[in-house]
Amino acid sequence: MKLPTRRMVLAVCALIVLLAPPVRAARDPIWSVRIEGETPSLSTNDFLPLSRSDEKTAPAGGFPLSVLRVKRIVDRSEVLGDRFVPDIRLQVAPLYVNTDGTLRASELTFVPDNRASKDVEGDDSFAFLAQPGGTWGAEAEALARVFPVTFLSLKDMRHQQINTWIRSPDGSRVAAVMELATFFFDAQAAPPGPIPRVLYLHPLHSTAVSSRLDRIAGIAKDEDDEWVVAFRFDGRVFYEEPHPTGYSYDQLQFVPPGEILIFDRKPKGGRTEAVALDLRNGEMKTLDGIPEGYRYYSRDGRRLLILRGEPGRGPTRAEIFDSSDPLSPAPLPGSYSAGDQIVTAAVSDNGSAVALQVRNGFRNPPTTRVVLLDGDLNEVDVLLSETTMQGLHFAGKVLFVGYQKHPNPVLFVTTEEIQAYDCSW
Repeated sequence: MKLPTRRMVLAVCALIVLLAPPVRAARDPIWSVRIEGETPSLSTNDFLPLSRSDEKTAPAGGFPLSVLRVKRIVDRSEVLGDRFVPDIRLQVAPLYVNTDGTLRASELTFVPDNRASKDVEGDDSFAFLAQPGGTWGAEAEALARVFPVTFLSLKDMRHQQINTWIRSPDGSRVAAVMELATFFFDAQAAPPGPIPRVLYLHPLHSTAVSSRLDRIAGIAKDEDDEWVVAFRFDGRVFYEEPHPTGYSYDQLQFVPPGEILIFDRKPKGGRTEAVALDLRNGEMKTLDGIPEGYRYYSRDGRRLLILRGEPGRGPTRAEIFDSSDPLSPAPLPGSYSAGDQIVTAAVSDNGSAVALQVRNGFRNPPTTRVVLLDGDLNEVDVLLSETTMQGLHFAGKVLFVGYQKHPNPVLFVTTEEIQAYDCSW
């Protein structure tokens, strides 16, 4: 048998290369930072001015965020005699970034998560809440050299737990959600500290802030009943659902720019339904065509992504809707089946790009992959095939992996790395 010559082998190889589908080059991060303890260190930064014209350039306009929030879990659980006393706490620290992608500080300052102002879309500010005479009040002077500090004099409420607090963009108003009530403060009042302007005698959960940063909504609770309530930042209630309602509520969010509230409600013993509340007239509408699942809106409010679940597996499928009319969202043809559980997602500002974080089966330790889709949910790229970072967030055309503003699902993790990818095409 005659063996093939070297020329014949090369010709066959060349033919295989010509006929093979083009190999898609994986996207590299344009910015990345690693966190070790209190020390952040840049490993990639394409936002710096480049000297070589043949190098790739980062999106125009500079780094798209001024602050990223870094998390860490602190485990102070202990064994007392024959009892195990769990004590696991979440702390956060602001990571300030310059427009050229460089870091403003070489060390992070962590504070309890409930003492940091709520991280909301459209507002990158970070502020710390201090109570005079409280545990953190004594350290406020040192903290004020790192980031803004707001003092609240709660007097008799001093021993109540602060669940969350929300700061208006100009810092003049504060809403503090406590265990038993919600306070609205004038944060620019004279010393010794601001006094409550308005008191709402119910705690709130699932708080949301409109994209125009002028409205707050939440689920109020009283004994066994819940209802929807919406405020302006001066504490005035401009909508309160008649109660008792007989429902439980979840996944409350404003549809940009903030005239419509979307939430899930469930009657006792009944099925969950998605409901739209028109804050202009107080009318509610059940969204019959919207499936149950986590919802993600584009910043312009015109696209809605929903992660659909399966019993016992969590969400595994993504579907896209035209939400130009938020009271009547219409399904679009695109859909994406991940095959594995989808942990979280993000939608770009105009809905032209979608990112999914998908669990890689049941590997130990658990890892995920990050898939980039277009606005019709066609796969464009796999940005990361295996990572332990959790969280997705779009800022313009830049996708951050390892950081998330969207409240659902809650990601209770320690931040070890954050990467940014240019998702323009």
